[in-house]
Amino acid sequence: MEHKILDVSIRDSYYYSGRTPSISDVEVVVDTLVNMGINNIEIGYCETQASSKKSRNFLLGGNEEYNNFLAKKFQQNQQLRFFIMIHPHKCMDLEELEKAVKADFIYGVRILYKESYKELIEKQISICKKYHKKVYLNVTRITEKDNQAIEEAFHFAVKKQSDGFYIADSNSNILCDEFAELLLNLKQLSTHYHRGEMILGFHPHDGLGMALANTLLSLDHGFDMIDGSFILPFGKFQY
Repeated sequence: MEHKILDVSIRDSYYYSGRTPSISDVEVVVDTLVNMGINNIEIGYCETQASSKKSRNFLLGGNEEYNNFLAKKFQQNQQLRFFIMIHPHKCMDLEELEKAVKADFIYGVRILYKESYKELIEKQISICKKYHKKVYLNVTRITEKDNQAIEEAFHFAVKKQSDGFYIADSNSNILCDEFAELLLNLKQLSTHYHRGEMILGFHPHDGLGMALANTLLSLDHGFDMIDGSFILPFGKFQY
């Protein structure tokens, strides 16, 4: 399977700057990434209710201007693959979720896996699949979870026919030996379930200076997709 890059500069810019970027900022990022040959771009969160003190002006929340801009960019270049991210508990209004994900310009949806929200996540996956969106299940803070918990999340992804399974070193503290064991285990699970078509992805952080090493390690173990913030000063300076 061809290796892919998913740029998360736009979504992660919220954490760096404490605000969402302007549409003109986003246009510069998108055009620059396309010129670099990167078409997989995460363009924000999908939230159906106010859930934080700082508003994220992405998609829902009345930002029609942003939606119209994204739709226009997609019409100009239908090779673009725009992704959004969902925190399950921040997207409980399923009717509003459906209004958002049916947009033609959205290619994929990444849903953060939380054991306590499995029933809700099932419904969110079903809505995304209804509109033929690619669905990737994300497990964050992998150093806070044991292998069994990560395996259970993988089983859930297989059962719900997710198109991809992501792990994220959110705490930026996984070391290569520990990571290699996890990668091997997940690749073996993927083979066992005959889910070779399921994309395996990795979201690195560079707090220990290990992002590049762990990225190369994941590729060496057969992972297919890697996140990165390639447009500085957007994102969280992962590289």
